[in-house]
Amino acid sequence: WLNTNQIERVWEQMNLAYNYGADRIWIVNVGDIKPMEFPISFFLEMAWNPLKFNETNISNYYKEWCKQQFPEEFKNEIAEILSLYTKYNSRRKPELISQDTYSLTNYNEFERVVNDFKILTDKAKTIYNKLSDEYKSAYYQLILYPTEASSNLNELYYNSAKNKMYAIQGRVLTDSLANKVIDLFNYDKKLSNDYHNLNNKKWNHMMSQTHIGYTYWQQPDSN
Repeated sequence: WLNTNQIERVWEQMNLAYNYGADRIWIVNVGDIKPMEFPISFFLEMAWNPLKFNETNISNYYKEWCKQQFPEEFKNEIAEILSLYTKYNSRRKPELISQDTYSLTNYNEFERVVNDFKILTDKAKTIYNKLSDEYKSAYYQLILYPTEASSNLNELYYNSAKNKMYAIQGRVLTDSLANKVIDLFNYDKKLSNDYHNLNNKKWNHMMSQTHIGYTYWQQPDSN
C-alpha cells in the first residue's frame, strides 16, 4: 500500500549487486508502480550511472528529486517530509501495523509514534496551502496523501489499543475511544476517495488495496 522503502536501503542493495559484478541488466519488482515514483526514479538514475551515488551523497537525492517536482523554495522542507515519512513507515510496514505493534505503557512508545506522524502531517499541510494550484495535485499524491494516510492509520491503531486496555480496566472513556476508531476508519476512506477523485479520477482505485486488519501476510478481503 504505502510501503515506500527509503532509498538508502535501495542503494545498499543495488551497490552490493554492482560490486559483485551485476552491471549489465537490473530488474526490479516494484509491485504497484503508481505510489512508487520516488524509489523508481532513484533506481533508474542509479541504473544509468551506478557510481553517481555513495554513502556521503545519497541523502541529497531527496532534495534533488523534490526540486524536480516542486518549486525550489520548498525543496528542503518537502525533502524532509519525504525522508521522514518513509523512515517512519520503515519501522513497520503500514499494512502490518496492529494495536499490539507498539507499547502503550513503556516509554509512551505508541503515543510518540503517533505524535511524530502528526507533526509531520501538519508540516505537509502547511506547505500544501502555500503551493500554487498547478502543484497541488502532484503534491497530494506524492507527499501529503502518504504522510497523512500513514499518520491516520497509526492513530487508528493507537486508539484501538487504548480502547482494548480501557475496556479491561473498566474505564468510562472506553466507548468514546471506540467512536474515535470508527471516525479514523472513515477518514481513511475519505483520504483514499480524495486521491481517487484527483484530475477527473485519473488515478481512481490506485489506493483501493485493503490495508487495515491484516492477520497474516495476505491482505484481507476488506478493511
